[in-house]
Amino acid sequence: MASFEATISLNQSRAAFIERISRELLTEEAKGLTISDLQGQLEILETYWEKFESTHEKLIGGSGKIERVLELAYFKDKCFDLTIGRYHEARGILNQLIDKKGTSGSSRQSIAPGTAQPTYSKRYLPEISLPKFGGAYADWRSFRDLFASLVGSSTDLFNVEKMHYLRTSLSGEPAQRIANLTISDESFSIAWDLLLSRYENARLLISAHLERLLSPPAMTAHSAKELNALLTTVSEALNALEALGSPTAQWDQVIVHTDSQRLSSKLREAWEVK
Repeated sequence: MASFEATISLNQSRAAFIERISRELLTEEAKGLTISDLQGQLEILETYWEKFESTHEKLIGGSGKIERVLELAYFKDKCFDLTIGRYHEARGILNQLIDKKGTSGSSRQSIAPGTAQPTYSKRYLPEISLPKFGGAYADWRSFRDLFASLVGSSTDLFNVEKMHYLRTSLSGEPAQRIANLTISDESFSIAWDLLLSRYENARLLISAHLERLLSPPAMTAHSAKELNALLTTVSEALNALEALGSPTAQWDQVIVHTDSQRLSSKLREAWEVK
C-alpha cells in the first residue's frame, strides 16, 4: 500500500506541473516567449504527460489489489480526467503560439533553398464549440453527426483524446452511461457504441420528433421572431422525420391543422379568414 501511495504522490506532482504550465500559458508573459522557449516548453510538457499517462496505467492495473482504492483522492477527485484536459489545453496553446511565431518570423527572414521548414503537431481541435448532448432524443442525430464530423472521424486525434472530448460534450444520462469508462484509447469506441445502442433507436427518435412537430411551443406574442421560431421547429422536425423514413409527404393537412393552433391570435384569425 505504501508503494502504491508513493506512486500516486509522484503522479500527483506531475499533474501539478502540467497544471502549472497550463496556467502560465494563459498569462501575458507567455506571449513574449521566443519560438525556442515555446518548443522547449512543448517538449517538457510531452515528457511529463507521457510519464504521467504511463504511471496512471500502472496505477489502474494495480488498483484491484488495493482495498477501497476509489476513496483515495487521486481517483476520487478524477486527477487523470482533469490532467488530460489541462494537457490538451496547454499543448493547443503552445502549438498555436509556435505557429504564430513561425508565421510572423517567415515574413521577416528568408529561408535558404532546400532548407526544411519545421513542422509542428496539429493534434488539437480548432477554436470552435463542440456540440453538447444531454439525452434528448430529438437532439441525438444532430449531435451524432456533428461530433462524428469534428472529432470521431478525425485522423489527427488519438482515441484517448476523442474520449476526452466526448466526455466534455455529454451531460446528464448519457454522461452517466459512460462514467465508469476510463479515458483511454480502447474506451472511445466502447463509449460511442454505448451511446449508439441507447439513442440510435428509430422508434424513440420518431416519437421525439413527432412530439416536436405536433406540439411545438405556441406563440406568446405577435412577432416575426416567434413566428420564425415556430416555423424552424416544425421544419427541423419534418426534416428529421423524413430522414428517419417517415412518409411526411402525406401529412400536410394534419400539420397545417395542428400547427395553425400554435399561431398568435392575430395570425390565427387572419389564417381562418383567408
